[in-house]
Amino acid sequence: MTIGNPYETLGVGKDATKQEIKKAYQKLAKKWHPDVNKAPEAESKFKEIAEAYDILSHDDKRQAYEEEQRYASMRREYAGRTGGSGGPGGAQDGGAWSWSGGAQGAAGLSEEELYEMLFGKGGIGGMGGFGGGEGFGGYSDTAGGTRGYGAYGGGASGFGAENAWGASGFDPFGASARTQHAKLNVSLEQAWQGAKVNVRVGTKDIALRVPERMADGTVIRLKGDGANGLQEGDELLIELSVEPNASYALGEDGDLRATVEAAPWQVVLGGEAIVRLPDGGQVKLRIPPDFPAGKQLRIPAKGLRRKDGGYGDILFDVALAVPPRPSEAERELYRQLAERSGFMAGIKPRSRS
Repeated sequence: MTIGNPYETLGVGKDATKQEIKKAYQKLAKKWHPDVNKAPEAESKFKEIAEAYDILSHDDKRQAYEEEQRYASMRREYAGRTGGSGGPGGAQDGGAWSWSGGAQGAAGLSEEELYEMLFGKGGIGGMGGFGGGEGFGGYSDTAGGTRGYGAYGGGASGFGAENAWGASGFDPFGASARTQHAKLNVSLEQAWQGAKVNVRVGTKDIALRVPERMADGTVIRLKGDGANGLQEGDELLIELSVEPNASYALGEDGDLRATVEAAPWQVVLGGEAIVRLPDGGQVKLRIPPDFPAGKQLRIPAKGLRRKDGGYGDILFDVALAVPPRPSEAERELYRQLAERSGFMAGIKPRSRS
């Protein structure tokens, strides 16, 4: 799910404090929670509210969003001056630039001059991003390329697409001509929290930064500066391979999957389950009364990053668990239930897909 404007989603101003943001989130989450609101759009609305709160409640994500909006405004301003929607003969799509007007645009700017006008000679600064320094500056899905993310390893680190020349022409965030590929295995905990991973590039050991919540298959781009194991002008595209842990499996497009064990009376009467997230934190899940078999519990927007820039969900299957070694008093209750219940054990019908 892609968030349009998290401030508008939560109904707060850009100068809202964390307390005001939290209060607005709690009010809207209570109103749109799918267990309370049975409207068809309740689940998608609840996820949108959760994602908006996830952005605005974290200083780094809020700053990254503000930076993206600021540079998107610059791109629109330039497009207006040149009379195009994203550059000479090209288009602007979701903050990505591409055009097919050759090395010189209608305004007489070379590709290098245009890039410097938009982002400065050092790229986007602040949080790092496009080679402005260390850190993670957001994400980019550029025409003709593949989503990528910035990395540690010097000021030349950046993030962008896999191909510099695509169907839409030159991409200022693209790769150089000499590109190497590698795969890096990281644990789910490292992918979820973000981590610095020591890797050997050539004869050099460097600290590669894996931004938080990166999904399996994400490509991290490291540009060579002559001092980080790569020659200047070369680049290394590192594909992340996220390894599931003992509790969580990787689902579709950023989702994580796990199984919660519940006692028979919890699925009938309702109850709570304490689950541990990949970062070690704990959350409390509510099991509604008369919970049907096959239904899942969901924590929205707490998975890994989706292809559209949003976040996947954490999905929990509920497995019926009979507590071991019941006491004699518990056995007596089971006997009473058996005498009064009309349930008959039998073959479970196969689901038809």
